[in-house]
Amino acid sequence: MNFEDSKMQFSFPDADCFRIEHSPVHKELGEGIKICEAIVRIDDSIVFIEAKSSFPQPGSKEDFSARVAEAYDKFLNSILIYLGLQTQRPYKNKQIPANLIIAEPTSNLKIKCYYIINGFQREWLPPVNEAIGLSLSKIKKTLLIDSIMVINDTVARNHGLIQ
Repeated sequence: MNFEDSKMQFSFPDADCFRIEHSPVHKELGEGIKICEAIVRIDDSIVFIEAKSSFPQPGSKEDFSARVAEAYDKFLNSILIYLGLQTQRPYKNKQIPANLIIAEPTSNLKIKCYYIINGFQREWLPPVNEAIGLSLSKIKKTLLIDSIMVINDTVARNHGLIQ
């Protein structure tokens, strides 16, 4: 599956990628439910991807705090919807790619969250990474999420997340 978001090109096998933002489940839930762009199976990991073309500097308190809160909502809602799909909640349309269905419990499966900001300078990443990581710390702890990372397009390309 190939798609563009925030001026970045993503490419994943169809069986590994769920475009949750454009899914019937998201449409069914209605307005106001903020979610990530995609959920992807990469090797032994379930990866939640949110892509942005910009992010305010930490000095602009209102915009910065609002964007951190938005990131929290998107990751939390996406994780909850994914768990709902896994536990057969009564969504009308349960279509999820084959490789994202967890047929049996596994302790080897990792959960990762990537917030990718296109064109963001590397030295701007640490305060954003810290703020988003802190906002999601309880979720990380309770769901045993392996990593929550704020990265730019260069790092995303190095990790094979974008082309």
